[in-house]
Amino acid sequence: MAKLNDFIAQVKSEGLMRTNRYIIEMNMPTGMRPSVNMRKILLLCDSVNIPGVTISTTPARTYGEIREMPYEKIFAPANLSFYVDNKMEVKKLFDEWQSVIQNPVSRNHGYYRDYTTKIDITILDVYDNQRYQITLHEAYLKDLGSVQMSNESREVMKLNVTLQYKYWTATDAYASVSHPDNRGFFEKIFDSLFGDTKTGYFNDFNGFQKEYNQTTPNLGGLNLAGAAYRF
Repeated sequence: MAKLNDFIAQVKSEGLMRTNRYIIEMNMPTGMRPSVNMRKILLLCDSVNIPGVTISTTPARTYGEIREMPYEKIFAPANLSFYVDNKMEVKKLFDEWQSVIQNPVSRNHGYYRDYTTKIDITILDVYDNQRYQITLHEAYLKDLGSVQMSNESREVMKLNVTLQYKYWTATDAYASVSHPDNRGFFEKIFDSLFGDTKTGYFNDFNGFQKEYNQTTPNLGGLNLAGAAYRF
């Protein structure tokens, strides 16, 4: 019982991290000259994974039992998902990135330094304080996902991309986020409809959900009940 009380006290005093509190910062590679607004593109990123790492091992024995000895790191790819805007700028941007890696006409591959870039994934707490940051070094587009179209569906179009990189490093970050655009995409919508999401969504979710269901919001053509999505 004491351990349970200690756990509850720990959660109440320090809280737990949410998976929807993050910022992605990315500049396009030097070999690209995109005309799109990168802030808009990153705003449409609805999910990203914090990539893991695996230590490869090999059996070794000097005397006695065999044991596994590490010899290299294998970094898992980073997967991102984007909502696709009405002008298809998200899709066009990643099409161009892929063309820098390999020219679609000549089939020649570009220079490594021209299609790689640095990407920062910053994790925030519910008070918009930066707590942790992953930096992907020498990242490039590895896989551009297919988009399934159907006459039977009215779902929002999404594009999944996979990024490969040389390695990642982690930073212990703690700083207040001052720019309002650093809020998540849906949090901005929630704020405009219901006010402060920290007191509504995070602290009184049942009350928030009840109000949400009664309101059936529609903001700028985006029906949160799933009917339509336009820019």
